[in-house]
Amino acid sequence: MPLVVGILCGDTFPHVFSVWEYVAGFLLFLFIIGRYKHAGWVYGAAVYLFLGSTGFCLMSWQQGKTVFPFSGKTAVYRVSIREHPEERERSILCRVALLGEVEQDTATDCLRNHLFLAYLPKDSATATLRRGDELLISARLAPPANNGNPDEFDYARHLRRKGYSGTTYVAGGHWRKTGHDASRTVSQVALDYREKVVGLYRSLGFEADELAVISALTVGDKEELSDDIVETYSVSGASHVLALSGLHVGFLYALLLFVLRPLWRRWQRLKPLLLLCLVLFLASFAFFTGLSSSVVRSVVMFSL
Repeated sequence: MPLVVGILCGDTFPHVFSVWEYVAGFLLFLFIIGRYKHAGWVYGAAVYLFLGSTGFCLMSWQQGKTVFPFSGKTAVYRVSIREHPEERERSILCRVALLGEVEQDTATDCLRNHLFLAYLPKDSATATLRRGDELLISARLAPPANNGNPDEFDYARHLRRKGYSGTTYVAGGHWRKTGHDASRTVSQVALDYREKVVGLYRSLGFEADELAVISALTVGDKEELSDDIVETYSVSGASHVLALSGLHVGFLYALLLFVLRPLWRRWQRLKPLLLLCLVLFLASFAFFTGLSSSVVRSVVMFSL
């Protein structure tokens, strides 16, 4: 509870603490519990205060990653596409990391690779963009903003919580590809394998709504879901089925347990090995779903 309270306070009253301030607080916490270890209420208060401060600092550090000095002017930036571009109704959405700024033939590196949502026009040139492409863009970076409607969804705060500093629109002809970074993170490798599984479904003859539903149910890929399918599941009260979470991992865990339990009942020495295989299978399932937060959390809990 104190950790949750600290996270909520850090989200409501953002203030970025330095690492040294947190270390000083941690040393003070160790001193208090060592000095007053026999006073129960002092020890309990110190633990609660430390957990609350930890939650506050974690949230404030997360908020601090999105702070960016916006100039409000159009400039030339170097960016790298972090994920596969998404095709929207009228544009191509690219999640990019800011590498630096180019001013009068002088390139300056960005100390922290801030994340931005970049919208590019839909044409034959942007259709060739892939993850890892490095671009030079001429655009104006803007902080996240809402539409100003009463009681609307706070989209700006949602983006900041996702780690994005802002958005930008790149007009046609105002960008150029300069290179490609082939290195991949573990999460990106997992997403690539998830796409291979979806490609396997296509090769087996699944298409349209069938492909969308089976991809969402098995590997958590919901990009192919149409608005009609989402609305149908929502009206029927079964929309949670389309989102991979503890429900799906629980069914998989129960199935594996049902299959493996007779084996270790007959051969007790195999039990540790079979349990290890069960945990590895759950971890593999999380990997092929793109290491989404909900699945990873469920797999960790079932593994424990």
